[in-house]
Amino acid sequence: MAFQISVTDEVLRVRFDGPPTISTTDRQVHQEHPIEPFERKFMLNGHVETALITAQYREGVLEINLPKKAEAVGQDIPVA
Repeated sequence: MAFQISVTDEVLRVRFDGPPTISTTDRQVHQEHPIEPFERKFMLNGHVETALITAQYREGVLEINLPKKAEAVGQDIPVA
């Protein structure tokens, strides 16, 4: 699969170009759900440590991990 993931100006961009074209003259091809190119953009709003973003494609699922910056993680406040 040809996924492209990038971060520019706090915008996460996920792009998929699609599978390589298969010649149908050599063999018959059937797909229940055709895979088409797409692009999605997500605002990160400054709460993500962009240098630590990881992604993996496994068993038909694209998983993107967006670790929070230390200051974005909540903290407990003691009540006196």
